[in-house]
Amino acid sequence: MLTTVRRPDKAYDVAGRVPRGRRAAPWLLLGVAVVAAVLFPWLLPVLVLVPLLAVLFALLWMAPASLRMLGVAAWVVTLVVGTLGVANLNLPLSYRALAEVAMAATATFLFLRLWKFHDLFSSIAQTREINGGLEQRLRQESRAVQHLMTQIGHSKTVQKALEMEVQQRGEDLNLLNRLGALAWTESVPQESCAQMADLTRQLFPGCHGVLYLTLPGQEKVQKGPAWGAPATREHLGFNECRGLRAGQSYFVRRGDQEPLCAHLQPTVTAESLCVPLRADDQTLGLLHLSAVTGGYFNAEKQTLAHLAARQMALVLAHLQLRETMQEQSVSDPLTHLYNRQYMEESLKREMRRVSRHQRPLGVIMIDVDNLQGVKEQSGENAADALLRELAALLQSSIRGGDIASRYTDDEFVLVLPDAPYSIIRQRAEQLRQEVCHLQAQQRAQGVCPVTLSIGIATFPDHGVTDKALLKAASAAVARAKQDGGDLVTVA
Repeated sequence: MLTTVRRPDKAYDVAGRVPRGRRAAPWLLLGVAVVAAVLFPWLLPVLVLVPLLAVLFALLWMAPASLRMLGVAAWVVTLVVGTLGVANLNLPLSYRALAEVAMAATATFLFLRLWKFHDLFSSIAQTREINGGLEQRLRQESRAVQHLMTQIGHSKTVQKALEMEVQQRGEDLNLLNRLGALAWTESVPQESCAQMADLTRQLFPGCHGVLYLTLPGQEKVQKGPAWGAPATREHLGFNECRGLRAGQSYFVRRGDQEPLCAHLQPTVTAESLCVPLRADDQTLGLLHLSAVTGGYFNAEKQTLAHLAARQMALVLAHLQLRETMQEQSVSDPLTHLYNRQYMEESLKREMRRVSRHQRPLGVIMIDVDNLQGVKEQSGENAADALLRELAALLQSSIRGGDIASRYTDDEFVLVLPDAPYSIIRQRAEQLRQEVCHLQAQQRAQGVCPVTLSIGIATFPDHGVTDKALLKAASAAVARAKQDGGDLVTVA
């Protein structure tokens, strides 16, 4: 019995399988053998070998089902060709019959011997099929690996782009921080403006720009530091720049329907961006950027320009405030705290800011009880020393953004922006209790001990203006003194 090898009865592919046309060759050889035996009897001795050759080819190429059919057909053709060959011999009938039997036995023996090689050829065919499958699988894996390598290459490209973007964002953030840090330098305004222009040039490489500064008391800006070759004028009125007029950034490119600002030259500038420098509802200047090629000011660049303008506005506001502080005496000569004028100006500014952002603000007014008794008992010098110690205590108890000031001879005011009522009340109680530590020193020095009467007022609960808030805090102090002093009272 023949061993069956599972092979698909279809055309072989490139994985070592023979095309369908070759599988028809054994059948064609059998047909040729029959036709040649009829037409060319003298070739009969040779034609007997043709069916054997067809079977050999079939063992290599055909599936088991087709191979069985072909083997039977080849055996029949062999008998027919052999019979025809014996019939052409000039032999007696008995000898011809004996020859035919011998020929049939020989053919059967030969075909049975050929079948012995079927298992070998089947193993060869199965091995070829397995190799073909492995080669196909290898090609699929190779394609998968190639696709994976392509994806890895794309991922590396994306990763490199992201790394470059992160690096660029880090550099931009560093430059923005350096812009904001200019507010705390001791440079003169001209030097600070030049440094701002240089940092902005680094933020926008390949771009032209100019920094305008508002002239005091005028709705006009004057050209300051510039870089590149900006096509603009020395002085601009607020009505000549759409950004200044609207109080917000204005971007326009050549060919847009939007009109250009009056100070621009359309034949030179491809894109322009005007960003007002505003702080505390005041226009302090203008940042004008221009590019000679289109597509420079994308959304990220415009956002970066807004951030830079905000930092520059804060720097300019701080410079103006510092100039004002230098022109006025902003500190109390005895306690080195801020004086009343600075406190009132700062309170107005902070109230405008917290009002815009809907943040709380508190005022703590402190009155020194029995300060007059200290003066009468120990003299003015002892009273001044006491006030200096109390000022040092106030200065050490406030945050960086708080304002400690001397309001009158024996009154102090603390302004606490962004502080909720609970923090303000806690801070006032701590101050009242910490004065007790000063009393021991005062007794040791023979100075009459003092206490504090403290009043609290918060925005907007007790007032929406600076004067109303200070008046409410003063009334709270008066009630605390009426109740005996050494007390914290809320307006």
